[in-house]
Amino acid sequence: MVDVPVDRDGLRVQEGIRMAPSAVLAYVTPSRQAPLGMPLSAERRSALLRWAASSEAIIFEDDYDSEYCFHSRPLPALRSLPGADFRVVLAGTFSKLMFPSLRLAFVVLPPRLVEPFIRATSVTDRSANGLTQAVMADFFGDGHFDKHVRRIRKIYATRAQAFEHTALKHWKGLIDVPLASAGLDVVGHLSQLDERTAVRRLKSAGVDAAPLGRYTRRHSVGQGLVMGFAPFNEDEMDRAAQRMAVALREST
Repeated sequence: MVDVPVDRDGLRVQEGIRMAPSAVLAYVTPSRQAPLGMPLSAERRSALLRWAASSEAIIFEDDYDSEYCFHSRPLPALRSLPGADFRVVLAGTFSKLMFPSLRLAFVVLPPRLVEPFIRATSVTDRSANGLTQAVMADFFGDGHFDKHVRRIRKIYATRAQAFEHTALKHWKGLIDVPLASAGLDVVGHLSQLDERTAVRRLKSAGVDAAPLGRYTRRHSVGQGLVMGFAPFNEDEMDRAAQRMAVALREST
């Protein structure tokens, strides 16, 4: 397994090819890189598809929260581009679009992989809930799903904006938080402290934040925290942000 670095255009495809010339699978989150948040550019998408075609490789596209774009239309899936039908496995889940306990996910497969996936599923997952799938199918068919996504996108856009305002209000000089333009979490870059110290202080204040270094094994992405805002209203964010500011400013 090879960790390929990213930049503002997403996965650095040519560097990945250089690092792993015999690779047969690439795992990507092209609509929003996890956790840094940048989308995979059109040029990089084309380069990735060309690599897959020339190498007879498979691209596994994790479409984990592409519906949550707050300032633009959601980007089309890599799987929807010309030439992707035979090379891209698109996978997604309803855990964020509906609720986690639904335990319902999906894959869109190249035709040649349908039968192998069915065989593998019959061995590894014998508990698929037929009733849940039928209800979801009706939910889609009757047009309720699109309405639901539009409604919650507005809710999360409001919470993303509240998170930005809260960060500017309480974390100046402590955490630099970029515009939350998509997704349900944000990477805040630490201005003074290292991740280990920041996480320790926040934990003592009852606040859970994941260190950015947890998401990479070998590439330096700076000192930061991955923070989710989706479950919280504006008042809850404000109170938590105040506790965080106090904890991060403590002298010991």
